[in-house]
Amino acid sequence: MSFGYSVGDFIAIGTLSWKVYKSCKGAPGSFKDISSEVLSLHAVLKEAEETVFAHPLSTTKQKRLKAVGDGCHHVLTDLDALLKKYQSLGMQSKRTWDRMRWGAEDVAELRARLTSNSTLLTAWVRCVREFLVDLRSIANLLARLRPMSPTNSMTI
Repeated sequence: MSFGYSVGDFIAIGTLSWKVYKSCKGAPGSFKDISSEVLSLHAVLKEAEETVFAHPLSTTKQKRLKAVGDGCHHVLTDLDALLKKYQSLGMQSKRTWDRMRWGAEDVAELRARLTSNSTLLTAWVRCVREFLVDLRSIANLLARLRPMSPTNSMTI
């Protein structure tokens, strides 16, 4: 049983984020304003995807990544559902009414969740990459400190 996220999981979340971004970007008003947060989350998801693809993760790191990835997925699906609810924004006769129903609290709450998830995922990627750099440094140091083979050692 896998507890972590695979590259495929991040590709799926990245695809969802791009779909939501395009929907927000093409919409008027508050939807359009939130598109930059969705685009930022999309960029961070791509960084996480590259990190997960390039390096195998421990079970603990996979579980932590799953928690952050689930948060990203939930906020994107909530925003996507809200966008679908207000699909009639493109129809001229209902446009004004739908803009009035699009409450500031919906925008503020979703924007805060998008920002929070982007920040958490950025921190996770940074920690994993720093950990990997530290591991490489330790491996390089150990390689330099490895005892010389008997044929290369000097006799006194």
